Amino acid sequence: DPGTFEAPVLGGFRVVVPPDMKKNRTYPLVLILHGHGANPENYVGMFERVASSLEAIVCAPYGPYPIPLERGHGYSWFPAPWFFRELLATGESTGDRAQRRQEIELRETGVSRNFVLAAIDHVTREFPVDPDRVFLMGHSEGGVLAYGVALEHPDRFRALIVVGARLRDADATPDILTGAAGKLEVMICHSRGDNAVSFDQAKAASETLKGAGVQNKVFPYEGGHGLTAELAQTIGRWMAARSREWCGRR
Repeated sequence: DPGTFEAPVLGGFRVVVPPDMKKNRTYPLVLILHGHGANPENYVGMFERVASSLEAIVCAPYGPYPIPLERGHGYSWFPAPWFFRELLATGESTGDRAQRRQEIELRETGVSRNFVLAAIDHVTREFPVDPDRVFLMGHSEGGVLAYGVALEHPDRFRALIVVGARLRDADATPDILTGAAGKLEVMICHSRGDNAVSFDQAKAASETLKGAGVQNKVFPYEGGHGLTAELAQTIGRWMAARSREWCGRR
């Protein structure tokens, strides 16, 4: 009978810091979660200028599940689909399979969430991070995980940015949304031409969050399912405005 167990692992990450970073002051932290099959190198370069202009520390961890590619490796935040199929095959009925799938997804999501929180803890210890200005950003599969992490742990973040991702029902229960209301700002970036995740899912996520009192706004952009340089600049400006606003409230 296939199963899983939790075990400690070493997680890798890339970090970009502001030029002339000083240890006698603190900086915003931007944590970026890559998409399925990608890696931090696909994202960090695009945000080097953003980190410089925002004066932020940018951290991009590798997902815990390697994916062999023709050239090198990509990474995922969740196990391969075949893993679910083998486990689901042990269910005796449709209801059993649905319940078992939910149990598996919650378990694996928990592992990935702990992985992300551990990355934040490590960077905060090693770099002068302002704990009141932590941004979590996720693209595609990383956006799905980012929704779950930020909504379940709203006290760890001030803002959430999701790109081309859906909000799962399991991550938007009444209890979870009530806990995030009034604590978290959400920027939902989605292309109307996204063929992987429909724009309707972005609108549905926005309505779900608004209905629960979670502040958010949808930012449509052109570029399909990808993360464009123009969008990165838009996100950078949004984060800079939020950072200045939060500093002004102190």
